[in-house]
Amino acid sequence: MTRYGSVGLLAIALGGCTGDPGTKEDLPPIGGTDTQTQTQTVVPQVGQFRLSVTPGLDYPVRMRETNTVDTRCEVTPPRDFAQYNELECTLDINELDLYGSGLDFDLSVPANACDYLIYWHYQYEGWEVGLGPPDVSYTVLAGGVITDEVNSINGVPYCKYDYTWGYGDTAPNCCLGDYTKTVNAGGNIITSHEFWDGDPASCYGGAAFIDPEATFGPDGFPRAKIIYLNGAAFQKSFHFEPLSDEFVSNVPLANYYSPQDHDGDRPAGLNGAWAQPRYTFQCVDRDYELFSELRLTVREYNEEAQYDADGNPDTVGFEPVTGHPIDDLNDWAVATPGNAQFIQFLE
Repeated sequence: MTRYGSVGLLAIALGGCTGDPGTKEDLPPIGGTDTQTQTQTVVPQVGQFRLSVTPGLDYPVRMRETNTVDTRCEVTPPRDFAQYNELECTLDINELDLYGSGLDFDLSVPANACDYLIYWHYQYEGWEVGLGPPDVSYTVLAGGVITDEVNSINGVPYCKYDYTWGYGDTAPNCCLGDYTKTVNAGGNIITSHEFWDGDPASCYGGAAFIDPEATFGPDGFPRAKIIYLNGAAFQKSFHFEPLSDEFVSNVPLANYYSPQDHDGDRPAGLNGAWAQPRYTFQCVDRDYELFSELRLTVREYNEEAQYDADGNPDTVGFEPVTGHPIDDLNDWAVATPGNAQFIQFLE
């Protein structure tokens, strides 16, 4: 299920960098920012900029530095952006816990560390966005018969990225750009300049769109959050509702993928121009110089025994008695194998 919106002006720098995910050049996503002021009292100390498991959950969740056994996800913000530090972290959760209970984690910012906190959530291109053909033409014969069509169907301009053609109004129009339309009506040539009128935000999905605190820019994309701390300590608990009410997979919250499942690349949906592959949290100064950055990957496990053993999250096959699949809820590996498929209605 994808949220729909309208396209407008860019309110901040273009997000969704096409380089490696999680580089410090990553910028907030298209859509703009919400600016808030944090009013907590400053505590005279500097501690850890941290992501952690929300206390009190009645199901197992594990947070750690990615590809380590270190159960912490934290850095000490430096006093100078020249000593910038960053950390990739992973939250592990069993697949039905994520689907049926949602996603919870906490963020802590120490005192005297950040002038501003900036964060945004993971989002992906669910339907491929593309440029339409530059020319549309057809001839109208006597009696209204239409012939000689180029990029037109019965006199209606056609673009393969406008999915309403195949799926009706339940699918988005992801066709961008403009075109020249030429109509030959009984020898009278009429030429006009037209636009494909696609809405890229309607082609995207993910945590940024289903965040219960999400706000959207005039372009329809979620806004990044900017919180003015002025050196104050800050703590926030994030909660995303269970996916079971609206979705058929865990992809809207689980951004983990293995390149070996995608031809050595990312899933196609994470290569989009406006994709944000990670949940990202930045500690910055008054001039937007980065001091520290935390980037989070949410990884769901297909078997509880594998989760408990800290083993393979992506086991497949079938339960020996029931015949039910071991991977009951699609993640990126199963939903879009390779690097060319888009998830569309499978999310």
